Amino acid sequence: MAPLPLTSRKGVISCVICAGRPATFLNGLLEDLTQQTLPRDMFEVIIHDNNAPGAKTLVDTFTPRLQINYMNDPDESGRIGRFRNNTLQKAQGEFILFLDDDTRIPQPGFLTGALEHFNSTSADIIMPAGQGRPSSEGKLPGFLDTYSFAARCILY
Repeated sequence: MAPLPLTSRKGVISCVICAGRPATFLNGLLEDLTQQTLPRDMFEVIIHDNNAPGAKTLVDTFTPRLQINYMNDPDESGRIGRFRNNTLQKAQGEFILFLDDDTRIPQPGFLTGALEHFNSTSADIIMPAGQGRPSSEGKLPGFLDTYSFAARCILY
């Protein structure tokens, strides 16, 4: 899909994703985004790929269904803040949704609900209720508490 024109950014959500894990993690999130009820011209997906194995090939399979702006930056420093800031510079939406590649959004109305919340309140930030989910090994990483700030997606 073509990138959003800058003039139509009002009400648009930019989904900012940093990918560094194998593409199987990213696949679930992108599949969830294809199921969102929000019209495709109301959200964009910006992916910062830090050499995630198989990410580019996977992203190419989703470009017919999602507006994706893909960036590859094989920086080995692993500084998530730098990755998010670089990706944020490409965002064209009025609202920013930071996501990790292993985040899941199983509610098809999640993005629609987020826009409705922003439009009905004076909120500057939304931190959806939720819990961290176990890794593929069935347990949370030692550094991540179940209700950790880092275990959730955040909208600005």
